[in-house]
Amino acid sequence: MVVDGASGRHSLGGGVVLVSPQGVTIEQAVTFHFPVTNNQAEYEAVIAGLRLAKELEIQDVEVFTDSMVVASQIRGEFEAREPTLARYLSKVRTIIGGFRSFSIQHVPREESMAADRLAKFGPRGGGTLTELFRPAIEEGEVMEVNRRSSWVDPLVTFLTTGELSEEVKDAKSFRHKAAHYLMLEGSLHRKMLSGLLARCVTEEEVPRILEEVHSGECGSHSGGRTLEARVIRQGYFWRTLRKDTAEFARRCQKCQVHAPLQLLPAQRLRSITASWPFAIWGMDLVGPFPPASGQRRFLLVMIDYFSKWLEIKPLAKVTSQVIRNFVWGEIICRHGLPQAIVTDNGPQFASEEFINFCTQLGIDLRFASVHHPRSNGQVEAANKVIVNLLKKKGSWVEQLPSVLWALRTTPNTATGETPFKLSHGCEAVLPVKFEVRSPRVAAAAEGSEAWRLENEEGLRLSLDMVEELREVAAIRQEEIKRRMARYFDKHIRVKQFAEGDLVLKKVDAAGRSAAVGKLNPSWEGPYIVEKALVNGGYYLQDAEGRTSSHTWNGDDLKRFYPPAAQAPILLAGPKARLWGKGWLLRYFVLSHFYDTPSSARPQVDPLRRLPSSWQV
Repeated sequence: MVVDGASGRHSLGGGVVLVSPQGVTIEQAVTFHFPVTNNQAEYEAVIAGLRLAKELEIQDVEVFTDSMVVASQIRGEFEAREPTLARYLSKVRTIIGGFRSFSIQHVPREESMAADRLAKFGPRGGGTLTELFRPAIEEGEVMEVNRRSSWVDPLVTFLTTGELSEEVKDAKSFRHKAAHYLMLEGSLHRKMLSGLLARCVTEEEVPRILEEVHSGECGSHSGGRTLEARVIRQGYFWRTLRKDTAEFARRCQKCQVHAPLQLLPAQRLRSITASWPFAIWGMDLVGPFPPASGQRRFLLVMIDYFSKWLEIKPLAKVTSQVIRNFVWGEIICRHGLPQAIVTDNGPQFASEEFINFCTQLGIDLRFASVHHPRSNGQVEAANKVIVNLLKKKGSWVEQLPSVLWALRTTPNTATGETPFKLSHGCEAVLPVKFEVRSPRVAAAAEGSEAWRLENEEGLRLSLDMVEELREVAAIRQEEIKRRMARYFDKHIRVKQFAEGDLVLKKVDAAGRSAAVGKLNPSWEGPYIVEKALVNGGYYLQDAEGRTSSHTWNGDDLKRFYPPAAQAPILLAGPKARLWGKGWLLRYFVLSHFYDTPSSARPQVDPLRRLPSSWQV
């Protein structure tokens, strides 16, 4: 935290710049409406910054100021002989006692320019404005005289005086309800059917009770129904007990980030449909394999979504240039320019070089959602078959052509035909037909002119009928996709998010599952949904305002609920969003929030709004 105070003819104020370990910055300008000296202005700025840190529940503070006098007095190196500065020093030390750790250092003016700008120019220099009308050392204690009315007041009045309050509308119903309550040692209690006497608590006491029972020293972070039963067994009751316990358990931060992973799909099955051969290709990398000749360890696999025709190439290095050359030589020059290529978010595919290559040729390069292989399921299924066959064959590079030939000449369940026939219009001649001669091979071996003419006529007829063959295959594929969708959609758990929603993301969705320990959170975030796509993909934005370059699927997201005791505020600035009060600061400013004991956290009034000077 960098602070600075200014006491001059044209500037009378202080500046506070609070920086979190993650680099999130909060700026606050303070204007003094009373005369101060330079040292007093520095003290006022320090006190304003400490109060800001205290309200944000920060436990560890390191202050930087360009005032040697103030820094030395707070560290105890200089004595504050001037009475006013002595009172300021006493005030600062009182506030410091509420922090877990505190330090203050003197820095050159050049390193506190941001705070100096706020102190001299106020809100014109950036940040938000707080106005002070009297010195911090003259503030007195404020006692709460009035208390908000509570649901227990009419019952207490009736049981103690026998009179009905003005807010009671139905006297008969109220008397029937009051029969379940009694006054004991000056407190209202409810007679529970289990035989317990539960003390009735007010709305102000509810947050503290829920936090202690749910996540206190003996808390087990239980669900809503269990939390409700535990509260009653502890001897407490209020009229919205069931609703409040369920809401509190749902909004608990630790319960949300450590919740079990959701395995059911979040939306209906959406299939990729190709209307003609070699229009849409799926592309993926497989490996690493055991090193072969030329240090080849990877396979680049591409499959046509219509005919299931495969193109495979073993690679030693996987670079954007290699991918580009393969697509040009093996796909475009052999099968024509494709309409689209579907791939994952690998750096070789998402590189600027490959994206520009596809853009120049008019190829629609489609990226699957991060950590969601089902988005490119055709090539993922082919990968599994290829790896399984290579395991049985042995030496994978030498056996790769035979594996590729086998897959091209095997009838596919979805189309009912072989990829070779859908591509070339006729079936391939396999070596087995020469070992065990078929009538077709025997006739070809004789080489008669009549057979040659008949064979040419048959080939032309096959080519004439290939259009119908492909139409039948397309209809068959669509029917199989419908059957798969009907089965798939029986097991979905619909999750839909709108722009501006807060979500958590699976930790292993970013490919970090190997580094995640047993006690680490299963979810990370929260993030804000920047853009929602119709296919179930979402662009996310983090606390720094950075939007993800690739989409995340709804299967890997779940809704985040800000703490229930935090009222919504609107953050100022170009990234203004509706967030829960203080939740952004808790997660992104306070890196140690989860380590703060519940007993050390100040009470939060559910109805109190965050002051406008603290909007960031």
